[in-house]
Amino acid sequence: SIYTMMGFSPNLSVVVLILLLVATENREAVHVATPRECVEKQGLAQEDIPPVVCYTPSKDFKGQCVIGVIESNCISVCKAEGFMGGKCVGVCKRCYCTNLC
Repeated sequence: SIYTMMGFSPNLSVVVLILLLVATENREAVHVATPRECVEKQGLAQEDIPPVVCYTPSKDFKGQCVIGVIESNCISVCKAEGFMGGKCVGVCKRCYCTNLC
C-alpha cells in the first residue's frame, strides 16, 4: 500500500486521527467580556470603571515633543485646541492630545 511505501503504518494513521478528534472535541467558544459585563459581574458601579484615554495628534504643536518642559507646552497647545491635555508619545516624540473616549 502507499502507507508502507512512504514509511507510515496504517495503525499510526488511525492513532493520529483519533488524537486529532479528541483534541478538537472539547473546544469551547471563548467569550471576551465587555467592560460593562465585567462591572456587572464584580458588582461595581459604572463610575468605578477607570476612564479610557484617547490620543489624537496635535494639529498646532510644532517640533519634537520632549518629556519635561516641552511636554508642558504640548499640554498647553492641546488645551488650546479644546482637549483635556497632551502627552509626548512614540519614538519620534510627537505631541498627542488627550481626551476621555
